[in-house]
Amino acid sequence: MNALKCPIMLGWLKYSTGTEGPLNVVYVHAISTAHLQYKEVGRYMMETLAFDMHRTHHLIELSPLTKVIGFYELLGFRPLYVGGPYYKWISEEKENAELIRIYSEKVREEED
Repeated sequence: MNALKCPIMLGWLKYSTGTEGPLNVVYVHAISTAHLQYKEVGRYMMETLAFDMHRTHHLIELSPLTKVIGFYELLGFRPLYVGGPYYKWISEEKENAELIRIYSEKVREEED
């Protein structure tokens, strides 16, 4: 019997992109790393996404599960506001606090 040699799928990441005013945003909807014996898969996926998008997008937004907030904070994500989604500035441009504030207010309005 011949066995096929196939790569192991270590995880997956679901995201979309959009524009909010002057900001180009990457929205992370889901991330899964089922094979926990392979360390750092989630970190590599998030870093790769940031690297691939940093020339065309300003930030990544995600709503992490409560038990993994520490993981995203280690990757440099910060809350847009208390109890809200997290974000990480990935653009080559300098982070603009005023644009983040305006974006945060818009996200809050959409949630209400």
